Amino acid sequence: MLDIELSSSSLSDLKLAADALKERMASINGLYQITDSFQRGKQELQIELKPLARNLGLSLDDVAMQVRQAYHGADVQNIQRGEQDIKVVVRYPAEERSSLWYLENMSIRMRDGSTVPLLTIAEIEYGEGAAQINRHNRRRVIRVRAKLDDNVTSTPKVMMALKGEYLESIPENFPGMKWDVSGVQKEKDEFKAYLAKAYWIAILGMYIMMATLFRSYAQPLMVMFAIPFGIIGALVGHLVVGMEVTLWSLVGMIAVSGIVVNDNLVLVDFMNRNKEKGIDLMESIRKAGASRFRPIMLTSLTTFGGLVPLMLETSLQAQFLIPMAISIAFGVLFATLVSLVLVPSTYHILHDLNISLQELMLFFSGGPKQKPSIAEEVDRSYDGGNEDDSEKLQWHVGLDEAYELGHKEGLKGDVPRVSPFELEVLSASWEAGWDDGNEEFQANNKAST
Repeated sequence: MLDIELSSSSLSDLKLAADALKERMASINGLYQITDSFQRGKQELQIELKPLARNLGLSLDDVAMQVRQAYHGADVQNIQRGEQDIKVVVRYPAEERSSLWYLENMSIRMRDGSTVPLLTIAEIEYGEGAAQINRHNRRRVIRVRAKLDDNVTSTPKVMMALKGEYLESIPENFPGMKWDVSGVQKEKDEFKAYLAKAYWIAILGMYIMMATLFRSYAQPLMVMFAIPFGIIGALVGHLVVGMEVTLWSLVGMIAVSGIVVNDNLVLVDFMNRNKEKGIDLMESIRKAGASRFRPIMLTSLTTFGGLVPLMLETSLQAQFLIPMAISIAFGVLFATLVSLVLVPSTYHILHDLNISLQELMLFFSGGPKQKPSIAEEVDRSYDGGNEDDSEKLQWHVGLDEAYELGHKEGLKGDVPRVSPFELEVLSASWEAGWDDGNEEFQANNKAST
């Protein structure tokens, strides 16, 4: 249903604009049963006072009251007859009330008690009254409605054609007139505006919670980067099923945004935990993908499978829910497949950007400074460095580097086998390198002797 509301202080302009709009709608293929809300009333007499009446002290209310009493009657007495109360009404006889001549010549009582004919003090015109008066913000309103054939056209196409060819020019052709959508279409627009506002509030809330969890401003953006792919999947699902996007489709897209964030949240958290344990970046990403692949895929597949019966439902009661089910099912499935590749790649890119940013900040803070090598940091920890140095060392060394450091210490021969690492994984790698280096040292001594 297409419903357009015209509003103006001039009823004549409203009629002309409504007729022109109906004529324009009739030329659009797919619109039928085009009507407006203006209803023509019955013929009526319109009384307007002459300047003479105002000079005599008469007002329009006084004249209208006397005319009403003459034709409709005035209650003068109530007579009790048995248990009934009978009203006594005084008015003109039926013969005089059926002739306009008597109306034009009826006597109007002045304030001093004298009378004058109605024609002497008023102009009487014949016109057409309104059966119903519709107003909005104190302006007369006419609504033009038309039914729409969905197989031929759509509401956005019709509105685009009407705006460009007629509606935009209404203020120029009829000064003071405004137009707006009304009815169901207006309610849809208001609901869409509410969804947009609520959606951005939800996005902001998710970002704040993830920023608090990750202690990072960038990682939440990385997780939420998968949201657009969920929306794309929902649109692709509607295209595959052959169903138009409705308001409930938009509600489903909002739900998809939360679901894909949950999947990516688990994946990123697992990679962060591996990184904290001192595992190499690429190894952390590989382990996270291998470990979280099955639960993420099972969650997505079970969600899709649970919504399939609703998508295949043919009952009339479930039709309005099917678009929402399509958005959730296809959005989750598509976003999951993309996120398993996109999020780990973005995680690695973000890590490289952080390193580049730190180097850039170091450069602008006073020029590039020579950063101590890991070997120097190890030597410093052996030479009595504080606990903070040893603790910081855990975050910069991978398994291969720990092995190389242990191998280097083992080649010295006279260094005791004491690992500078507290993490068991790094300590075991260091000790293995120390053993190999010490064996080489012993072998070299035997060869030299």
